[in-house]
Amino acid sequence: MSVVFDFLLKLLSWHPPVGIFIGILGLVGVLVPLLKKELGPREKAIWTAVLVALTFLELRSIVLYDSDQRQSQIEQNDRFKSIADGLEESLSQSQTQFKATMDELRPTLEASRRAAENTIPRADIQFTSVVPTAPFNFVSGARLNWKVSFVNSGSATAQKWERAGRMYIGKPDDVEEQRRFGVDFDKWWNANHKRLCQDSLPGCPAEIKPEEPNVFTFESDILAADDVVSVLSREKMRKTLYILVRFVWSDGTGTWANDVCLGYQDPPPNFVLLHPCRTHTQGRHAFRRSY
Repeated sequence: MSVVFDFLLKLLSWHPPVGIFIGILGLVGVLVPLLKKELGPREKAIWTAVLVALTFLELRSIVLYDSDQRQSQIEQNDRFKSIADGLEESLSQSQTQFKATMDELRPTLEASRRAAENTIPRADIQFTSVVPTAPFNFVSGARLNWKVSFVNSGSATAQKWERAGRMYIGKPDDVEEQRRFGVDFDKWWNANHKRLCQDSLPGCPAEIKPEEPNVFTFESDILAADDVVSVLSREKMRKTLYILVRFVWSDGTGTWANDVCLGYQDPPPNFVLLHPCRTHTQGRHAFRRSY
């Protein structure tokens, strides 16, 4: 019974290509007048019924054809969507695998980069010490002379290099004071930038070779009476001496600088105990000459 039912369903859903029934309809319309000169009422009814049936069947074919086309389009879209989803999933998996691979390789690449950088010759001027020079006259109206020691700890010669130092007087270990000194030093540096040793500064070599120790000296501003009293005072509001130093140089990798800021804890007479500032202290770093 189910076989017969399935056959009937298939028969009902079957249709010839669009245009078959309309072609038969046209053929009948041509042949009937040729074969039958006159038609009786009964024959007219029969042929009319045939024409109506052919027209209905043609319309049915058109409807079923459109339905088949829509169903075919839906199935095609589903296949395309399935393919697109598969491609998207494949791309997502590839990206995930690529990210995982890069995460695994990143430490190796970073180590390789650092190793390559370490093999590139570069200069690195390092501050080593600062001490006052004799005679040390810490009195109003006097100037203090300071000797700064440094060395090029890199593997390349430092060229086009500059250096300078300044002394400031302020509260010990005070961040705001240190920041203010740093801002003032930068302004002073830019305004008095002729620190190039190529400018024939006294006692200044034109270049600093690797592992070559060197010194330079600088003179403080004139000491004011209030500054002398505040430094020599043993009260809580006493002040101290700050030394700010900058080195700038060039090598095959660019232009670099080293900034130093130190504050004495009990000057005078102690010129050994120094605290590094929390500002204006930075080792070898990229530097752009703005002058």
